[in-house]
Amino acid sequence: MHFGLSNSTSVDSIVVNWPQGSTQIITDLVADQSITITQEDATPRSVKVINDPTLSVNYAGRGIAWGDYDNDGYPDLFVVTYNEVDRLYHNDGDGSFSPVTSGELVTTVTHGIDAAWGDYDNDGYLDLFIAQTDNWSNALYHNNTDGTFTRITTGAIVNSGGNSYGSSWMDFDQDGDLDLYVSNWSGVNWLYRNNGDATFTNLSTSAVATESANSSSAVWGDYDNDGDPDLFVTNESNNFLYRNNGDGTFTKILTGDIANDQDYSST
Repeated sequence: MHFGLSNSTSVDSIVVNWPQGSTQIITDLVADQSITITQEDATPRSVKVINDPTLSVNYAGRGIAWGDYDNDGYPDLFVVTYNEVDRLYHNDGDGSFSPVTSGELVTTVTHGIDAAWGDYDNDGYLDLFIAQTDNWSNALYHNNTDGTFTRITTGAIVNSGGNSYGSSWMDFDQDGDLDLYVSNWSGVNWLYRNNGDATFTNLSTSAVATESANSSSAVWGDYDNDGDPDLFVTNESNNFLYRNNGDGTFTKILTGDIANDQDYSST
């Protein structure tokens, strides 16, 4: 096989896809030379896994969250369902997963939309928050550090029935523990400040929790590099960008395309 290079003196790369399913990439080839390419040097193409328990069961999955809940060094997978029990798949460390079938976390029917892992009590193990819709109260599960979870049943964070679509953990006030923002499709959004004793306070008068805009998700990020996490919220219409003032309060940004584009946003 000959290649015409015009005035070029080299080839960046050649990709060879062999009929048997392997691929070979040769890079940095100099012109005016002969090379031999053999299939034995090729790399097998990746193959879709079809016999894994994470793929072999049909259910109404609405959201997913990776997190190493047992601290074995491998990320596990939680799948949020709607009107079914949720699924937790333990990463076995060899490329396979085992479904966790016991415990309230995976035996309780939910109307879940979203889930987020976060170590809210600073014990070194990830806990789990589940956002639910249809006026079902959201769920918070404490990690017992032994592979099991206990559902938290007290506090506003799990007793405010609503239409929650998203959740995002972040230590917005920089006091050393994770706080939680919950996006609601109807009604105002919720900001829960971590009190440091495994309880939360709903900051209902915060600027980030006083507007209703059919919100679907939120993400934290320090866009102005001042050391304080700011907040972006996606909505049915205009999205919201809030600047963290560094004193526990926020200021809504009203100018710029990021705050005035009116396309429907979701994740």
